[in-house]
Amino acid sequence: MTCFAIGEPQYECSNWYKRIFGGLLNEKKQKRFMLILLSCIEELNEFFVTENDVLFVIGSDAAWLDEITDTAKTFFQNRIIVMGNHTPGLGGKTYSVVTGDISKDMNTLYTHLKSCGSTKICLYGVNPNSTSDKFKEEAFFALEPCKDNVFYNRGSLVRCFEDFSKRQSEFDGCICVNDFAAISLISHLENKESIFIASYGGNSLVTMHKPAITHVKSNLDCFAGAGLELAKLLCKNKNINSVIIYISSTFVTGETTGNVSDKQFEKVSLKNDAENSGDKLFYSDEEVKRLIKIETLLSSLCDPDFIIVELMLEGNTYEEIASRVNMSVNGIKYKLKNMFEICQVKTRQEFCTLLRQLRIF
Repeated sequence: MTCFAIGEPQYECSNWYKRIFGGLLNEKKQKRFMLILLSCIEELNEFFVTENDVLFVIGSDAAWLDEITDTAKTFFQNRIIVMGNHTPGLGGKTYSVVTGDISKDMNTLYTHLKSCGSTKICLYGVNPNSTSDKFKEEAFFALEPCKDNVFYNRGSLVRCFEDFSKRQSEFDGCICVNDFAAISLISHLENKESIFIASYGGNSLVTMHKPAITHVKSNLDCFAGAGLELAKLLCKNKNINSVIIYISSTFVTGETTGNVSDKQFEKVSLKNDAENSGDKLFYSDEEVKRLIKIETLLSSLCDPDFIIVELMLEGNTYEEIASRVNMSVNGIKYKLKNMFEICQVKTRQEFCTLLRQLRIF
């Protein structure tokens, strides 16, 4: 079996993509199957695709997914697997999916906010072009039918907050659609205790942010293993059009909901209901760009690196840091130089300012 993989160009810069694709690379090392990464779907014309080959599609933008799955169906028939928060049959298309359980996670976040005493809850940061966010919106409407209680990110988290700030006093609970939306919201709030906040997330940003953010952690590292098992099933059963595999998430309580334990939940039953230039707008937002840089940095650090950064933020000199971690001064400078390059800053002061602004460390 040869596995082909293609990633949405804008989505590839995110840690969500890196964790899913990294899982594929790890599976490749262990199981030794052929993995071919495509830069564009037209490259399939250069290969002889057999009935035992599969295509993994990693992305978020609805229009891009439609285009890729339409073209790929000629080569792979039913052996197309989208890995991310999607559902099959989107726009009449047929493919299989490995996904987080968006509805269950929404129920978890909503129930927790209600347990904390929230009576009026909103959904924050929805990207209208993201298939994942569309399903989160639908899951939210099943619990909170008022469509006016959704705030959209149409390419600017700053404008999203401006819309929210006009009605902020109406809400005492907020569900954010991802880490970036949650951190952006908290950074703009003057009174951070005025509203309980819970979020979809699970990347390094949300776990290290201060105050600690209540969130559901998506186990993206498990997507690849499940995808490969699904690929074997589809290759053996040509009559299966579509399969959904839901990967469970982990719920983590934090300071943004007062550290209320999830054990204090009472279940809330779900009701039986159900523009722009795609994801380019989302990823062109300057605030999102900064958050992606920090997420990339945190994902690359090992334990000694975290100590170095913490010592630098405390105001220690390079010499003092070197003596504390048993390294040479040049070694410290080299490590920090690499960190500066990831964050696209030139000086120590710029680096420290960026971390403090985002409440990291």
